[in-house]
Amino acid sequence: MGSLTIYNKQHNGFSLIEMAIVLLITGILMGAGLSLLAVKQNAAQINLTQTHQEAIKQALINYLGQYKRLPCPATTVAAGGIEDRSGSPCKQYSGIIPYATLGLDRSAALDGWENFIDYVVSPTSSATPPYNAWLYTYGTTGSTTVTTNPILAFWPSNTAGSLNVIGNSTLSGIVAALISHGKNGYGAFNTKGGKNDSSAAGTDELQNINPILGTPANTVVKRDITDSTAGGGAFDDIVSILGANDLIGPLIANGTLQSSPQSAINQANNIVLGRIIATRGSCSPCSFTVPSTASFYSGGFSFPSSVAAWGVTYAASGMNFDYTDSGTSTVYTLTAGDGTSRAVSRSELNGILAQGVGF
Repeated sequence: MGSLTIYNKQHNGFSLIEMAIVLLITGILMGAGLSLLAVKQNAAQINLTQTHQEAIKQALINYLGQYKRLPCPATTVAAGGIEDRSGSPCKQYSGIIPYATLGLDRSAALDGWENFIDYVVSPTSSATPPYNAWLYTYGTTGSTTVTTNPILAFWPSNTAGSLNVIGNSTLSGIVAALISHGKNGYGAFNTKGGKNDSSAAGTDELQNINPILGTPANTVVKRDITDSTAGGGAFDDIVSILGANDLIGPLIANGTLQSSPQSAINQANNIVLGRIIATRGSCSPCSFTVPSTASFYSGGFSFPSSVAAWGVTYAASGMNFDYTDSGTSTVYTLTAGDGTSRAVSRSELNGILAQGVGF
């Protein structure tokens, strides 16, 4: 009787089909992993850019508090981060962050893709505030704007700007803008000293390369990042806009700038005292003339608009007096818009002037 022999077939490896499936799944997982890594890397670069923009914003606030003006842009990489005030007052109103002027390291002026962040500041569009108040320091002598009292430039009436922002929302009167040209870097200043190619940039990205001279002029575009070529084209610029409140608010909060009717009255009083001293006669004895309401203005001298922001008015009885005069009668009164007032008597005025002039 024959015997039945049973053979056990063993599989010692993967079939070609199984290997193909494994490779396909591995490829899919690797692709997804690489895509996730790219997304995370891009998010990190955006976050770094925004962190640097916030640091620049704080540096601009500190600079404004110290010098009572904003710096001009640097116009070349070779300038080493020094502002260029060779124009009137800026050579250009759009350029590189003046990081050295602001006391920042060069690295703080770069975005997440190692291109320089652009700095755009409101251009001077007139000889009077508010449009150029951010670049000039202001005081007043007669009707002439000078630099002897710069604190006056940044009161509520002088805090507007002339830049407009279009995109997801329309804003006007922006003082300055910080622009990163994003991942594609079109038109950005690079660390080699040149500008990146921008031939493939869409309309909106081209506008941000030169906001001052673009169409429309003095306009920055701020909108969501998109790959769509519709409308203004694909857009990956990261834009931070700085309004008056962004810059002035912190300085008022920390006491660097004061914003109150009483402070306005004090500044106005300094102007009046300066006017009186300027009309001082001979010192035998020293005599002074208190300007009347009419002569105070018709003489070409008036409160700068920064003081007038609080509606300060001046009322006086024009008179001459010398250091021997005394009495409690009111010589002039300063009144702010909220009704706060200060009446200066003959004896008070005499004491102030005697102390200040030294006769």
